[in-house]
Amino acid sequence: MEKEMLDASAAQNFERAARLRDEIKALTSLRDREKKGEQQYWQPEAFIVDPKEGVAKLQEILGLSEAPRSSKASTSPISGRRNGRQQSLLIDGVPFKDAYRRYKIKHEQGNNDYLSIQEVVSRRYREAGQSKTSCIPT
Repeated sequence: MEKEMLDASAAQNFERAARLRDEIKALTSLRDREKKGEQQYWQPEAFIVDPKEGVAKLQEILGLSEAPRSSKASTSPISGRRNGRQQSLLIDGVPFKDAYRRYKIKHEQGNNDYLSIQEVVSRRYREAGQSKTSCIPT
């Protein structure tokens, strides 16, 4: 394909050369994306199915002396709601759905992810500090 691209360019067929260049770039991108699974840092393509394996990997990545028993998953928008967020809890790498919390976003700044996350996290810790809810189930 690279030879074809060079030939098209030499023949001043720049549209064909540009299409070939874009195709080569797309194929290279796919190859590079496949190789990401071999790298040592986390990437979205590296899904871990076994919860114990996931917790062990998290311990390794964070350099912890012990595996974490619980972790808060990032907040995410509630499906179909622009003004709602959800916070999740994992215990030993397994979702603990009884501890999931839904929040109605109160700020008036539109669809601002950073501000929404800040609001949810601050409200969650404020609730835990007032003993309204436990951050980690007993």
